[in-house]
Amino acid sequence: LAGFDAFGRLVRVERTGGDNASRCIIPPRCWRSLIGSGVVAVTMAHNHPSDDPRPSAADTRTTQETAHFLRTIDIDLADHLIFVADGHFSFRSAGLL
Repeated sequence: LAGFDAFGRLVRVERTGGDNASRCIIPPRCWRSLIGSGVVAVTMAHNHPSDDPRPSAADTRTTQETAHFLRTIDIDLADHLIFVADGHFSFRSAGLL
């Protein structure tokens, strides 16, 4: 998770690990750190070792839940990026945000 200020400057980076392929969990400590840093936008990013950049159901669900949560506290989910060896997938570019 990368948090940005109103000028688009990177303010904070929070790293978290996933627990399995069917579920993505972002611990409360990550959100507390980002929110406490005064961010106005967040970008999520992770990799897919499978080299398939398409989002899983868990990726899509986590993105939707995160966007909703951040909207309620007036923070924008700028994008969710999935990286693979030969490129990436952007939820924003795909019209999913």
